[in-house]
Amino acid sequence: MAKGGPRIMVVEDEEFVRCLLQDFLELNGMEVISASRGDEAVELFSRLKGEVDLVILDLVLPGMMGEEIFMALKELDPQVKVLVATGLGETPSLERLRREGVLGVVTKPFDFARLLETIRSVLHDQA
Repeated sequence: MAKGGPRIMVVEDEEFVRCLLQDFLELNGMEVISASRGDEAVELFSRLKGEVDLVILDLVLPGMMGEEIFMALKELDPQVKVLVATGLGETPSLERLRREGVLGVVTKPFDFARLLETIRSVLHDQA
């Protein structure tokens, strides 16, 4: 994990949601890097290879969709830890992502207590 706390990458195109998540995670002792587009997320992840403890990935983004981003991240690091964030409910895409190794799904609007519990569980279980 990153020094000082886990390093979380937030990939979210909606600025308000991205900033809200970043503020919440930082208040809970995590270091946050963020991206608003898929290509930006893949580039950042590539540069920080091995330094990102968890990715929170929006399922629907302009340009690259969440599933495509996840596969690109997994190609860079087969052990990448990803939680998918979605307001869409269950979709065939989510089923495929789970089979490919996504560790969990967090629903929007966020239940922040549940989100924090999920993050801690994923980071602890994967440590």
